[in-house]
Amino acid sequence: MRRYVLDASAVLRYLESAPGAARVEALLNDASDEACEIVMSAVNWGEVVYVLRRKLGRQDAAAAAKSVRSLPIGIVNAGEAEAEGAADLKDRYSIAYADCFAAALAIASDATLLTGDFDFKRCQSELLIEFLPRLSATN
Repeated sequence: MRRYVLDASAVLRYLESAPGAARVEALLNDASDEACEIVMSAVNWGEVVYVLRRKLGRQDAAAAAKSVRSLPIGIVNAGEAEAEGAADLKDRYSIAYADCFAAALAIASDATLLTGDFDFKRCQSELLIEFLPRLSATN
């Protein structure tokens, strides 16, 4: 079964109907049909919740987060081993620490990372990455 890891940017693209949202939706449909598995690190989930709160306020963000939690995305807890894997990637590639949790989870899960964050190009020799389209200046 194909496996995918979503980072915060992929989920936010979906929620905002931004470029790449259709690709995320297609994967969610596949996951609903059990044609693939989708997971996300709890660290990246926290990033989504934070951005929703900042953009929508606490109450509307809670409703949006609840709707996301109904999607076929498994949230994977981050423990000591995951933190060390993320730290190793941070040390070697100098990408955002929260992003390193997504990359480390993709490596550990033998999964493809789906992202709209092109900073991941720095570590693409380590894992499979599918990049969503770049955002234009008007997005």
